[in-house]
Amino acid sequence: MENITTVTLSRRGVRLALRIQQHLGGIIIAPERCADSAGPNATLYAANTLSSYLKQAFVNSGGLVLIMPTGAAVRLLAPLLRDKRHDPAVVVLDEGARHAVALLSNHLGGGNQLARQVAETVGATPVITTASDVLGVTALDLLAQEQGWTVEIDRGLTRASSALVDDEPVGCYQDGGDELWWEQAPANLTRYASIAELANAEVSARVAITDRLHSTLPPAGVGVVFRPKTLVAGVGCVRGATADEIGALLTKTLAEHQLSPASLRAIATIDVKRDESGITDLALRLDVPVQYYSAAELSAVDAPSGGSSEVNRTVGTPAVCEPAALLAAQTGTLVIPKTKTARVTVAVARLQAMPQQGTLAVVGIGPGAPEDMTLRARTALERAEAVVGYGLYLDMLRPWLRQKQYYASLIGEEAARCRLAINLMRAGKQVALVSSGDAGIYGMAGLVFELLAEEGAPADMERVTVVPGVSAAQAAAAALGAPLMSDFATISLSDLMTPWEVIEQRLQAAAGADLVVALYNPASKRRQQPIARAQAIFLARRPPDTPVALVYDVTRPGQHVTVTDLQRLLEYPITMLTLVIIGNSKTNRWGDRLVTKRGYHPESAPLP
Repeated sequence: MENITTVTLSRRGVRLALRIQQHLGGIIIAPERCADSAGPNATLYAANTLSSYLKQAFVNSGGLVLIMPTGAAVRLLAPLLRDKRHDPAVVVLDEGARHAVALLSNHLGGGNQLARQVAETVGATPVITTASDVLGVTALDLLAQEQGWTVEIDRGLTRASSALVDDEPVGCYQDGGDELWWEQAPANLTRYASIAELANAEVSARVAITDRLHSTLPPAGVGVVFRPKTLVAGVGCVRGATADEIGALLTKTLAEHQLSPASLRAIATIDVKRDESGITDLALRLDVPVQYYSAAELSAVDAPSGGSSEVNRTVGTPAVCEPAALLAAQTGTLVIPKTKTARVTVAVARLQAMPQQGTLAVVGIGPGAPEDMTLRARTALERAEAVVGYGLYLDMLRPWLRQKQYYASLIGEEAARCRLAINLMRAGKQVALVSSGDAGIYGMAGLVFELLAEEGAPADMERVTVVPGVSAAQAAAAALGAPLMSDFATISLSDLMTPWEVIEQRLQAAAGADLVVALYNPASKRRQQPIARAQAIFLARRPPDTPVALVYDVTRPGQHVTVTDLQRLLEYPITMLTLVIIGNSKTNRWGDRLVTKRGYHPESAPLP
């Protein structure tokens, strides 16, 4: 869960809050008298002002952990409550760290999960009181959340959930979406072959899972209607077509074929339309991703309605909307063939079920700036359902990647992050696990394969692809000129994974071999000794005027480049966000440019 706020009333509670923050992230709200122990980033409140801070946190947080008596929590929260769709998850933890009570939004908001996470963090017992969890019965709202269904008609949701818990007969009709969940469905949930049969059945509650509108529902109706995300709209348009134009045709087309827009899973189109604001604005309005395909990919799929030579001349493929819909839905059949206006074409395909064979792409997203991400990496992210990564990296992706299932974690939780990505893949998801820079250079790729090897899972390895990215060393070198033109080495000075003795051996070898060296993770507030030792090792082998560059926050808005020499290396600020490049005997400094000579002889090259 992301964006957790932990609220405490005392110094003892602050100590628990810091443990929770260390493992689950988020912010701390603590009394002013605890300022010396709550940490520099804590939000402090004066006496009698907690309620106003809590009101803001209730609106903005994904989950609340209240370290206080349950009665106090109830009194503070009572004026803020709306309903389980809007309220955040709330967990109450006693100051003795004995019980973590899931208090609010336990299913849809993830309160039960948060209670378990808090309990595991502080050694408490999670207290779960939702009937479906206690009795081991399917919870409809949680099932919908897990399957990605939206609730369109929910007037009978509470009644249906109660009937399942009370072992009363519940009827269900499903004609779309993943059906594997039926393998664990309770015995009192009966499936019917049609809406009419369901409407006439003698049951206590009715549930429909469908992407169709079913405008002829009997008067009895259906108590709960879930909309599975099963429809993909392939879209083609002329340059400059607006979101309103495209949306009008899509809405009209779905309505004429009795399909629900709430079941729209994605928009698919050709990759030359990445900058087409009409498509991207409509996707943002509908809260769905856009999947892009190359002209070659689209040309390889037969368009049932045929193609156009004019379209072929313009974008390199005779058809766009139908092949795009078929590719995105991973099917060979259209639900709605091409429908068009003078400026827009639309076709719709249906996923009969979620893909059962999951995949995992370990994606290098580059050093930070979106424009430095490779097209292959961007495509892998766009086609993923679930994106797993360090929270800061996910925050960098959200503005353009939009609706995905995001799973954020903290630095230090790399193994857990990889296991989560593997488990999501095994659950049938299309997963992207992101690393900054290149995923195979100090990234997640190696750890994924290590974990699979430990489990003896060679078949799973075949479902993992590694998508290369621009490494920090490459980006820093580009900012400097061409310091990596000859042989070079990259060495991380972090001893979290590698013993310092081994790191020092590698520094000695690289310095003695006259290699250009890029140093990752050179220093932090608490760890300045490694870069000082590295400088000493290189000064013993290289002249003090050897060119050195410090590139801070490469390609990001705060990028700063310092060019100096080996002797003066430590005179400048160096942090974990700094990449240090140490030149060799062939590295020249020309102003703020560093260039390592490769051995070419430009003076002898003939003029063209």
